[in-house]
Amino acid sequence: MSFTTVYFAFFLTAVIFGYYAVSRENKYLFILLCNLFFYISWCNTFHDLLPIAFVTVVSWCYGRYVSDKRIKNKKVFFNVLTLICLFPLLYYKYHNFLADNVFGLTGLIISNRNPVAPVGISFFTFQAISYVVDVYRGNATPEKNLFRYAAFVTFFPTVTSGPIERAEHLIPQFSGEKTAKIDWQNIKNGLILFFYGVFIKLVLSNRLSIVVDTVFQDYERYNGVALFVSSIFYTLQIYCDFSAYSLMALGVARTLNLDVFENFKAPYFSESIQEFWRRWHISLSLWLRDYVYISLGGNRCSVLRKDFNILVTFLVSGWWHGASWTFVFWGLLHGLYQVIGIHTKEMRRKFVEAFEIKTDCFSAHFWRKLFIFMCVSTAWIFFRAETITDAFGYIGQMVSTFSMIDVMNFKFDTVGLKSPEANILFVYLILFILLDYIKYKTDKNADTLIAEQDYIFQFCFLFFLFMSVFVFGMYGPEFNAQDFIYIRF
Repeated sequence: MSFTTVYFAFFLTAVIFGYYAVSRENKYLFILLCNLFFYISWCNTFHDLLPIAFVTVVSWCYGRYVSDKRIKNKKVFFNVLTLICLFPLLYYKYHNFLADNVFGLTGLIISNRNPVAPVGISFFTFQAISYVVDVYRGNATPEKNLFRYAAFVTFFPTVTSGPIERAEHLIPQFSGEKTAKIDWQNIKNGLILFFYGVFIKLVLSNRLSIVVDTVFQDYERYNGVALFVSSIFYTLQIYCDFSAYSLMALGVARTLNLDVFENFKAPYFSESIQEFWRRWHISLSLWLRDYVYISLGGNRCSVLRKDFNILVTFLVSGWWHGASWTFVFWGLLHGLYQVIGIHTKEMRRKFVEAFEIKTDCFSAHFWRKLFIFMCVSTAWIFFRAETITDAFGYIGQMVSTFSMIDVMNFKFDTVGLKSPEANILFVYLILFILLDYIKYKTDKNADTLIAEQDYIFQFCFLFFLFMSVFVFGMYGPEFNAQDFIYIRF
């Protein structure tokens, strides 16, 4: 039951009415029932429920019983319980990777049956582990009620593709004062965010995917210009696709007077890789910082050890996305970006001073943004490619066959997008980029910006979104409404 289906619209309507009808004390139970209904809709068999149930119960048991101060060898229990929580993720997502690349080196023969990973396994596993670590460190209070904790792990707006929530942030909201009464402003703002996310997904992301899928699946047929355009389109597509889901999740939670983490803050306007990761997939970035980077020692160590910590953290980020060397290389590349940026900072400062280069003018900001955008775009090629060989082949062909003559003669028809569709895409991309730039400058989401206007403007904006989706949305038999990119992770 994807967010972009009619079934979800009916489901959300029923959830909103039911949520405000039950008492404040029982809202978490109602949420849990809704979570189960939503997650079951994604399951093919009963067995698909077992991993999320297993991770939920094991992590709750740690907080409820093992974290007691009177327990000896707490660190041993913590390490064992963490590995147990990770087991379903390692089995379902990394079974073949480990069989081919680790056990294969030792000569051991491991069954290569390719188990299908349950939806959202990376997200709910990391969410549960964050609770276990926070309880172990004393940063979170152990939750005594299993059902309230289960409502947190399985929270339906975030369970399939995030944001990755924290127990101390979400659980208290289930019975907080805000949930006691209807907040029409929150419901309206939540629906604005939700419809804006639907617009981004169906009008922009799905349209961008036409070019991306056409070129990447047979890149050897295309010249450098087509490959360059496709790489830029994928850079935009993955942002549109993932930010659309995150906005919808934020909007759904908002209609229930609940706040979840904001996952994106106009990342493509960043002027450094560090800034990019403060704005891109924020909940994962914070998770990696708090539970991987800091656990390794953070920056309270030697320079070489700090570099090592950064590289390992980004390798984990790449591996989290999937069991493929392309994801690992993507993570490593971002880690190298970070390390190189840190080590060249002083050299760049001296260079700027020596040549008296202006650093605070419009052009300076523009070139920095463009440079970071191109670095990120290059890394996305590895993320999208099927193999490392394909990624390097793609880049090699893009560079070696790029020519200004092809730039002048380029037509979108050659990459699968007809001219009228290209015109529609660029008009709506301009609107999207404009709103994203306003977000970058003001830190305000679309719902806040629209809520500040009069009711006539708000109505016109919602009508515009609805008509844009209805007339120009890419849906139908050839488009899978459930095919959000990050649901695969």
